[in-house]
Amino acid sequence: MDPRYWCCKRLKKMTNQSLEIILATGSPRRIAFFEQMGLSFTQRVIPVEEVFPEDLKRESIAEYLVKLKASPFEKIIRENQLVITADTIVWHKNQCLGKPKNRKDAERMLSNLSNSIHQVITAVGFLQKNKWECIHCVSEVSFTAINPEAIADYVQLALRWIKQEPMESKMLLA
Repeated sequence: MDPRYWCCKRLKKMTNQSLEIILATGSPRRIAFFEQMGLSFTQRVIPVEEVFPEDLKRESIAEYLVKLKASPFEKIIRENQLVITADTIVWHKNQCLGKPKNRKDAERMLSNLSNSIHQVITAVGFLQKNKWECIHCVSEVSFTAINPEAIADYVQLALRWIKQEPMESKMLLA
């Protein structure tokens, strides 16, 4: 099920409680999603180093990162506030693919995803005073064989798009 559906359902229930929503993300796509829903929110990001324990797998990684992003808010959140955090990872061949470091890395990642199946895992966290809730969604994605020229063209197009519309580059791989 689409995590946006879960998020909408949960938010409608929570906003009935007159909560001030704090969206803890710098993602233009997530900000646009909240704007499209017509919700009143404040954007506030407290940067954290997105590093997770090596023994975590799949959805546990996404849930850990979401909790990590919410942790700086735990001591400053007020009773009437709701902090929302989110993270998406790509899981392939029993490993978490991070954000590509550069063009060559993006091409290597896409080449590895070619002709295989991977999972895109999104977790969303809801922090209230003395309350934490997290949900996640796993989508299975199949790629057919992609030739190197198509990969290079895609990465080139993605890089131009990122310059025009900054966004999380890892989302282009999902």
